[in-house]
Amino acid sequence: MASTDGSFAESAHEAPAVAFLGVSQSLSALGRVPGPVGGGIVFARIWIGAPYLAGALLAMIAAALLAAAPGQLPPPGIVEGR
Repeated sequence: MASTDGSFAESAHEAPAVAFLGVSQSLSALGRVPGPVGGGIVFARIWIGAPYLAGALLAMIAAALLAAAPGQLPPPGIVEGR
């Protein structure tokens, strides 16, 4: 998580990095609660492999969003303005 938090902080151009880190931590916590609950419901009601397929689908959507926005984050190790 440290590298993800660092990427968020480095991408903060004018807003304080603390605000970006707060949003990052909030989204991380949000994913830790409904994710397992939703996975358990899908597991129990739909099919034993459905949570894995749902996770794969979400990962593909995230990869597509990252591929569609090249150059939005600075390359690793490069910090602008320092």
